[in-house]
Amino acid sequence: MGSINTVITAKMQDFESLALAAKQIGALMEREPLFLCIGTDKVVEDCLGPLCGDAISLLTRFPVYGALKRPVHRENLAFSIDAAKVLHPQKSIWAIDAGICDFAEPGQIIISNSPVLAAGSILCGDFSIVGVTSPATKTGHMHGSGLGLVSALAGSIAMMVAMALDERAKLVKSAKSFARNS
Repeated sequence: MGSINTVITAKMQDFESLALAAKQIGALMEREPLFLCIGTDKVVEDCLGPLCGDAISLLTRFPVYGALKRPVHRENLAFSIDAAKVLHPQKSIWAIDAGICDFAEPGQIIISNSPVLAAGSILCGDFSIVGVTSPATKTGHMHGSGLGLVSALAGSIAMMVAMALDERAKLVKSAKSFARNS
């Protein structure tokens, strides 16, 4: 029997929606996370992942794959996923990617307890965080977002992840305390 897909949304630079999403994400983090930040700096709308990777690596001790200096993109995505699974088999993989969407506006953040389809054909992660950087077009290509929007979106996602990790730490501490007192 399959589990029901959980979808959480937040809006960039909206602290209340980011904090609420962070609390829900923290509850989903049963295992320690690993962050797989997908994208390239060669296309503005697709540099969300590497920007998030840089920011998250400054905020956490958990492994981060994908940053501006070492991006995870179409050419090395499958290898990066395999390496993450081999080197960190006990961690849950949180895939972070830019997306185009016809039901959400640029700046929206969509969090799910299911993988993201990256590079057109590769399912990535146990969980996914997609930052909408462009509206959908008839061709399915990204179009029209500037670096300012993508950078602000990356900052919002990194802040949300940091808050989620704080929430996870509180839940783990509470569970350990409960177990000791039982």
